[in-house]
Amino acid sequence: MIEISDGQHSDLAELQNMLFETWHENFDASLGIEVVEAICQSTYSIEKMEQQLDAKSLTFLVARQSKKIIGHGLAHCKDQTLFIHRLYVSPKVQRAGVGIRLYQALRMAYADYGEVRLEVIESNPKARAFYDKLGFEVVGKMNECLGAANVPSLKMALKL
Repeated sequence: MIEISDGQHSDLAELQNMLFETWHENFDASLGIEVVEAICQSTYSIEKMEQQLDAKSLTFLVARQSKKIIGHGLAHCKDQTLFIHRLYVSPKVQRAGVGIRLYQALRMAYADYGEVRLEVIESNPKARAFYDKLGFEVVGKMNECLGAANVPSLKMALKL
């Protein structure tokens, strides 16, 4: 059974391990181990995640199965737009409904918005297919991701 709940400080070390594993599994081949490691170290430090967890403006969720963290979502809403910053599922349980459950929980955390926006690395066909299936459309391109240059990414949006 999959449980979605608010993240806790006690989750952060396990969550960090899951995020690193997910990034390395999905992007080592396309971006290179060094780039992936740099992104992980700068973006998913315990200190940075503690700040995000404590920020009242952010929704910070974890997905668990048998008490083990298998997914994570992070979002905020501003000016009638829901911004999904992270939606990750452990490679071990992808395509088992965890992603859609996290996505739905992030959407339900906010009441009043007319658009959902997010960014996807171009070399991530699984994520691209997931968002395409949900009705997202590409609205822009950029050549960076999470502060790393030369990482082609897509801006995607869903009008509601």
